[in-house]
Order: sequence, then C-alpha cells, then structure tokens
Amino acid sequence: MVKTLLVLCAAYLIGSVPVAYLLAKVFYGRDIRRIGSRNVGAMNVARNISLGLGLLTVSLDIFKGVLALILAKYWAGTVFALVLAPVLVIAGDIWPVFLGFRGGKGLAAAAGALLVIDLGIVFWAALVLGVVALITQNATAATVVTCLLLPLISWWQLGGFAWFFFGVIVALPILARHLKLSGTISYSNFLNQSF
Repeated sequence: MVKTLLVLCAAYLIGSVPVAYLLAKVFYGRDIRRIGSRNVGAMNVARNISLGLGLLTVSLDIFKGVLALILAKYWAGTVFALVLAPVLVIAGDIWPVFLGFRGGKGLAAAAGALLVIDLGIVFWAALVLGVVALITQNATAATVVTCLLLPLISWWQLGGFAWFFFGVIVALPILARHLKLSGTISYSNFLNQSF
C-alpha cells in the first residue's frame, strides 16, 4: 500500500513538470503563459515559438505518462495504482503544483499513460480524434468526442466492464479542462475553437 501511495504522489508530481514552460524558458527565454493561446502545451509552443521545440514538448509530455504508468505497473504493481496513476499524471499536467495549478490540456500525458496500458486504446482514440478533427476543424470538439467515447473504447479493447469506468475517470480531467467547467468559456467560443 505504501508503494501505491508513493506512486500516486509521484504520478501527480511527474505530470506537474511543466515541460512547455521549461523548454520555452531555457531555449528562448520566453514565458509560454504570455504567448499565443497562453496554454502551457506543445501546440502553443509549436505555433508560437518553434515547431521542433513543440515536437520535443509533446514527446516529453508523452514520456511523463509512460513513466508514471511504468512506476504503477512494475513498481507498485497494484490495480489501484494502475487505475489511478493515469488520472493523476493527467491532473498534474492540467493543474501543475509548480505553476499555480494552470497547465496544459493533458492529452499527451494521457496518451503516454494509455500506451503502457494498451496500444489499441491509443490507436482507436487517436483515430476518433483525427476523424472528428478533420470533419469539424475544431480541436475542442474532437477532444470532447474522443473523451466521451474513451470509456467504450477501453471496454472494447480490454474486455471487461470495469474498464468502462476506467475510461470515464481518465477522460474526466481532460473534459473538465477542455470545457472549462469553471464557466469561463461560452458555448459560442467552444464552437469556434478551431485548429
């Protein structure tokens, strides 16, 4: 149980490492929170600083998810750690303790975590995300649809109804971030958030 608690704390702290902020600051001396969309994420880095740095950012954000899940799977080795570590690494990415709880959108960290659990989930989720993005030209809509389908994809790929609930809890922090449940985003703004 002690290992599980340590892994869960580590997952949140790993997720909290603000990769986009650190890379932009170290390599360009710029604060990503004051540039472009002000989002602390790879897309903002790629669009407003450097494509190469954006690719490095997304790679390291994916690695955060992979690392958290490797610890959960191979060190703690409990179902509790395996189920909650993805949620906490995503929550850390979205609400990082090191940046006043204002971070990225959690997608890359989620992808990394899910890669360790099942490659099929990542493949089908990425396919849904890509198809919806192509059809709607709307990043938020594509993410929301993918999150809503994640429980079904998890259930289908992993073959147990308990995995449906796993998909729900993994999707919730990402949905919360994208829909900005605090009420700071209007419905019309949601519809207009294109790529």
